[in-house]
Amino acid sequence: MQKNNIQTLITEFSGEPITEKNTIEKAYISNSRIKNINPGDVIMFYRSEDKKSLLNIGIVEKAYRLNNSDDIIKVIGKRSVYNKKDIKNGNQLVIMFLYNFTFKKGLDLDYLIKNEILKGAPQSIMKINNEKYNKIKKHVGIDGCYTFN
Repeated sequence: MQKNNIQTLITEFSGEPITEKNTIEKAYISNSRIKNINPGDVIMFYRSEDKKSLLNIGIVEKAYRLNNSDDIIKVIGKRSVYNKKDIKNGNQLVIMFLYNFTFKKGLDLDYLIKNEILKGAPQSIMKINNEKYNKIKKHVGIDGCYTFN
């Protein structure tokens, strides 16, 4: 009879979120001027055009500032639905991230404002503090692998 050896990963003790290996790798392109996006940052997406809700979560792998659409295409590869005609030249923020999941119940704008997570509809990428993130986690049921506390 063979025993299964389960090995603990160093990331389980490092305080970093643990991302499953079957996660979808994606790219996000923005005109945002935000500068402080680092590998391991939690990233959430608010869908403003149709759902008007905070719906998705992922983990940043790498962020780039690129000016040339050819360079952007090389970096994003097949991780995006963007094609060359969709990508503009100029100072673009390219975020490579691991898409983890969609929340079972999104957070609509009214909830986000009433709970002082946002002051209004997000216009661009923005950073939130741990207190606001903890409110989101509690409401959508994010477990401990997506936390730093």
